[in-house]
Amino acid sequence: MATEISTTIKADNGEMQTCVLKEKINNQNGRLVYRFKNQHTGVEYLLVKEGGNWRSLNTNTIPEPVFNELCSFANTL
Repeated sequence: MATEISTTIKADNGEMQTCVLKEKINNQNGRLVYRFKNQHTGVEYLLVKEGGNWRSLNTNTIPEPVFNELCSFANTL
């Protein structure tokens, strides 16, 4: 991606952190996959949109507030 797209989220500890969109992929199965990286912690979040629903592809659970904020942001892209 030529231009870095980022958003600020409120982490589960209440701290404001920046997440950068690293990749947006249309996997041709009607699913969009988004890969975000938290600039403060280095954690990557993998989200997939199937129709109108979101789910996480992370093996570890994403804190619900973080998940909701990233999904809301991704809906604007």
